[in-house]
Parts: sequence; structure tokens; C-alpha cells
Amino acid sequence: MPRFIDLDEIVPDDIHVRLNGEIYRLPGDIPVPDRLRFELLLERITDRSDPRAANEASREAYERLLAMFQARQPTMENIPVGWERLLPLILEVFYGDAEQQEVEKVPPPRGGTPTKNSGARRKTTTSRKPKTARGSSR
Repeated sequence: MPRFIDLDEIVPDDIHVRLNGEIYRLPGDIPVPDRLRFELLLERITDRSDPRAANEASREAYERLLAMFQARQPTMENIPVGWERLLPLILEVFYGDAEQQEVEKVPPPRGGTPTKNSGARRKTTTSRKPKTARGSSR
């Protein structure tokens, strides 16, 4: 007898987001290509070396997130969120509890970006021990 795996049983429930007192729904099962694209966009948004690329990445992230909202709210024309809440919203949707994550403020890229003057991004820190050569007496 063939083995049957029902992957529909592990599909996550929709994500409910409260913005300005209204409840919105997002698909709980975010396609892998979308997730990977958001990873890349977040890197570009927080990269201060190329403001133009950060601006374009911010715009694309907003448009992709809006499309996700529109999957459950087809008549939605825009996300009622400013710059300060855009990145925390993305972090919350893709990584779970954004408040539990270590975030740092990131000003918007220059050149016609979303309205407010700061956002958030994940802070990554690594602790590196100095390498010692094999056979060294350190």
C-alpha cells in the first residue's frame, strides 16, 4: 500500500494583523520564492552603501507586501503603514514575534522613500574568538 502524506494538515493558519484598529489577514503559507525575495530585499533596504538600491528595495518590498494583503483583502489599495512600521511589519510576518527580535533603527534611504524617518532591521552579531595557529603556545 502506498504511503500518503497530507501536507494540507500542516499549512499554517492565516496571519492576522492589526493596523490602525483594523484587522487584516495575510496568507499563512508564504511561498518560498516570496520569502527568499523578502530576505534579499531586507538586505538591500538596510545596506547604507547604495541608497538608490535601498530605495528601490523598499518600494518593491511594500508592493509585494501589499499584494499579500490583497490576497485576502482584494479591494485594498494601500497598506495603512508608514516607514517606521514597514520593516517591523515585514519582520513580524516573516519571522514571527518582531518584538522579541533584536532590532535597530535604520533611517530610510534618500531620494523619495516612504514617509517616516526610520525603520527597523534585524541586528546580527557574531562573536569571534581570535584564531590561534596550531601548535601555538597561546
